[in-house]
Amino acid sequence: MSKHYDGLTKAEKQLTVARTRLFLTMPFFGHLALQLKMRKDNNLQASTATDGKSLIYNPALVESMSIQDLTTGWAHEALHAAFFHPQRRGRRHHIKWNLAGDFVINLLLKKGGLPLMDTDAFNENFESLNTDEVYNKLPDLPSQGGGKGHKLIAGCKACGGLLDPASGE
Repeated sequence: MSKHYDGLTKAEKQLTVARTRLFLTMPFFGHLALQLKMRKDNNLQASTATDGKSLIYNPALVESMSIQDLTTGWAHEALHAAFFHPQRRGRRHHIKWNLAGDFVINLLLKKGGLPLMDTDAFNENFESLNTDEVYNKLPDLPSQGGGKGHKLIAGCKACGGLLDPASGE
């Protein structure tokens, strides 16, 4: 690789390649991704997340991902930041708010031509809705964890657990 990659970890190289690919192939999403700094967090339970200013990543999880999934992940987190999802959450339930944003973002990514990662956070019935509207349509979650009566399932690699639509809740 070029000398520009000297001194970068494997995860940093992969994220840099993925962000560059995004910028070159989909400049709109790439420009949004360029606004985020990269910040490592070995304790992050997901591969990536954002606080609206940084792409926070778990190196061990990132290293196991393909460049294509990381490219989609950059676009996904960049849209969370562009829509001010971290700043607009307020007192709303963190997981439910993030899931509502995921539904909206994944619809946009699919329409934009990016392949989605393995995710259950996709529902075409939410196509004309914004994050606030999707949030209001999702069932309430208990304030701590999954709790009784709500089944959480694995979903988006970048975003953690999702409600099980088969549970009817």
